[in-house]
Amino acid sequence: MVADTAPANTAAADAAEAAALVAEVAALAAEVAAAVALAAADVALVAAALADVAEAVAELAADVADVLAELALVKADEAEVAAEVA
Repeated sequence: MVADTAPANTAAADAAEAAALVAEVAALAAEVAAAVALAAADVALVAAALADVAEAVAELAADVADVLAELALVKADEAEVAAEVA
């Protein structure tokens, strides 16, 4: 009597195909995870750059405030001199 091996062969082929698909999905998931990690690193770099820009803007605002304070002193001195001359 000859045993029918076709169902076993088909099942083995299906299992191999399923294993290959699982491996492909795992590889794609690894690629996605790597892309997400790179994107997170890019976001961190952008956040650091924005923090640097915010610091520079704050320093510039402080410098402008200093200049305006000096200008106010000069204007006060001018007014005092004008009052003395008059």
